[in-house]
Order: sequence, then structure tokens, then C-alpha cells
Amino acid sequence: MSDWIQIIINVILAIITIISVYYAKRTVQVAKKQLKLSANPVIGIEVKDIRIGEVFAKKYKRRNMWVELEIANIGNDPAIQILVDGEIELQYANIDGETTIPSRFPPSQKSFLMSENKYSDIDIHLDFGNMFIKKFFESHRIMMDLNKKRIENTPWEDPYQTAKLNVYAYYSNNIGQYFRSEYSIFINLEGNIPKNNESAKIKKYTYQGQHF
Repeated sequence: MSDWIQIIINVILAIITIISVYYAKRTVQVAKKQLKLSANPVIGIEVKDIRIGEVFAKKYKRRNMWVELEIANIGNDPAIQILVDGEIELQYANIDGETTIPSRFPPSQKSFLMSENKYSDIDIHLDFGNMFIKKFFESHRIMMDLNKKRIENTPWEDPYQTAKLNVYAYYSNNIGQYFRSEYSIFINLEGNIPKNNESAKIKKYTYQGQHF
């Protein structure tokens, strides 16, 4: 009889050991997941200024649009190999059928950004060229006409916008995991379409906030 009791005790102990090992492994896995979630970089994006320069090549009437950006690591781990890129979605015009126009130069780069640090420099920007600016002005004219009609007929509706700016940041943490942040705003001309010897500033309107 005592042998059977000993066998039962051994079986119970074995089951308890298996259960303990299982829960110990599970606790470690959960801890690892929480560590990965809690120790990650998060890049926030801010559009500081947007401006269109005056015509600088009179023969070709060329202009540039400059988008000045600031990035901040609001996470709790360094962000590594940061690439910042962007595009503008024209609402009422297109270039060869395309309404989404990418920045004309390769993405801006920064090697790393420590937690709770910001970076704003000439290296972090977007640039759009002459053809885009012509179509941006065209889209703005159409937007103004649409808003005039809206005010006359349905003033309670949301106003029309000229274009939407999307900015993206791609980066990794120190164990090779990759992330993307996104920021989007509507943009319109501030004032009338500028003359050749005038520059122009751009008004910014919140679209959908920050995405990580």
C-alpha cells in the first residue's frame, strides 16, 4: 500500500514540476515582450515651417518649396539609422496623372537620436520643385473657387483644402527592430499666389495627428 502512495506522490510532484516549469517559461516570455514594448524609440515629427521661394531663374520661372522639419525621440530607447521622407497629395491637380508627389531628393538621414532629444537642422527637410509648385498653385485656385461656392450654398460643411503633406520617419532600436512614424497635415497658401519676385508662406491645418 505504501508503494502506491509513494507512486501517487511522485506523479503529483512531477505534475507540479511540469506546471511550475511551464509558468516560469511563460513569465520569462511575457517579461521579454514587456521589455521590448517598454524599451523602444518613438520618433515624433513636427513641421516647423513651409515656404515657397521667389523665382530664381527668370527664363524658366523656377521656384522651390522648402519644408523644415523637427524630429524628437519621445520613446525611452535610442533611435538608430533614422530616415525622414515625405510626399504631398494634390487635391485638385496632377502631374502626368499622379496626384501624390514625392519629395524630389533622397530621404534625410540621421545616425541616431537619444531618448528625449530633439533634432532640427538643414539636414532634416523636404524639397519640392518647380513643376509641383505650378500644380500646387493650380490646385489652390480650384480650392478657392470651391470654397467660395461652399460659403454661398453650404457654409456648415468643412472647407476644401489645397493639398495634404505626409511625413514619414523610418528607424530601428538597438536590437534591430524597425519602426515607422507618420504625420499628416493639410496645407494651403497664406494669401494670394505670389508674383515672380515674391516668396510665399504656407498655412498648416491638422489632418489626423501623429501615428506610430
